[in-house]
Amino acid sequence: MDLLNLKENQDIIIFGEIYSVLSKTVYVTEESTDEYIKYLLSGHKVLVVIPSDNLIYFGGVKKEFEEGNHFSEYLYFEGVKFNKVASDYQLVKCVEFGDPRNVEGEVFWADYRSTEINDIYISCAFVLKTNKRADIVAKILTNSDITLK
Repeated sequence: MDLLNLKENQDIIIFGEIYSVLSKTVYVTEESTDEYIKYLLSGHKVLVVIPSDNLIYFGGVKKEFEEGNHFSEYLYFEGVKFNKVASDYQLVKCVEFGDPRNVEGEVFWADYRSTEINDIYISCAFVLKTNKRADIVAKILTNSDITLK
């Protein structure tokens, strides 16, 4: 399945729900030139594809875990401890399609995983252009969770 080349307005089915692809932004970080892609989907959802980590996750902004650009070494979600597994500064390489005003742009971020729950991924971000948090609780996907239309 080619999740690196989804098209604008393409329908994608995730866990049996249909979403339209609204934008595609390619990012890198200060620490690495490895590219990753964030698709904004209808229903205020985001699909992130990180080829270098063989990771795909899907979710939406749920809550602010912390304030500002502070990222603790761990946080709790629904009583479960999640440890920080990565953090960096995100840079926009290009917006391939969609409204660039709607993509999150440059952010400070930290990602969290739990040893107790393997399919939940938490990605916390402080968005510079809005000075607000955009913390996402996501499900880690496999190709079998996704159908392209």
